[in-house]
Amino acid sequence: MKTILYHVTKANLVDSIFKNGLVPFVGPRSYVSGEQEAHIYLCDKESVPMWKALLNADTVLRVVIDDSILRNDKICHFCQYTGYSEYFLIKPIAPKNICISREEFVLSEEEKHLIMISKINEITELCNAYLHVIVLPNSKSTESKLRFLNNVNLTAEMIKETIEKFNYNELPMDYILDYISSGEQTLFTMVQATPKIQLMLYDLLKTYPAKDPNVLWLYHWVDEVLSQRIYDYAKQNGFA
Repeated sequence: MKTILYHVTKANLVDSIFKNGLVPFVGPRSYVSGEQEAHIYLCDKESVPMWKALLNADTVLRVVIDDSILRNDKICHFCQYTGYSEYFLIKPIAPKNICISREEFVLSEEEKHLIMISKINEITELCNAYLHVIVLPNSKSTESKLRFLNNVNLTAEMIKETIEKFNYNELPMDYILDYISSGEQTLFTMVQATPKIQLMLYDLLKTYPAKDPNVLWLYHWVDEVLSQRIYDYAKQNGFA
């Protein structure tokens, strides 16, 4: 038996995929998140709108997968998230099993909100990774740190591209309040940047050594858009 799954990507990568197939790969976002093993990422039809928006992809590929592969936990892993899911494969997929999907995929309002809050979480994860790999003392090599910084540049660019497509004034405040009150580290958590200096987590973006424009854009977006949204809410509700 066969199952139809989907892979979202950029149009400029399609020719290579049709020539070489889908090959396991550790992308910039995965690298910054600490993933070590290369994978192919696939999803079911219901999850396509989310992944297309999350990754700012403009092309959807239809992929035919043998059911025996999906049942083999040595080469395939499945993850279910809130509102969407994905498959991680370590086995290459031949070009003959791949074609462009002509189906229409539309985001629901709830999915739009989930994507918007997910980008706030991604910036948080990016800042936290930067704190532990670059700011705090550790045993990582200079080469490893330089590779990490390069992947931070690429990840910041991808997050920025997605954020620019949404109006964050339309994100219900409940999502932001849940983020702030989750008990987890947030962009506004105070961290020990040096033995004598404490900063909010997102302030670390200002210390980025290469002054990458996408990284600095994320800093200003948090500082001027997200922070202002929270401040306005607090003032309106008597918390300021």
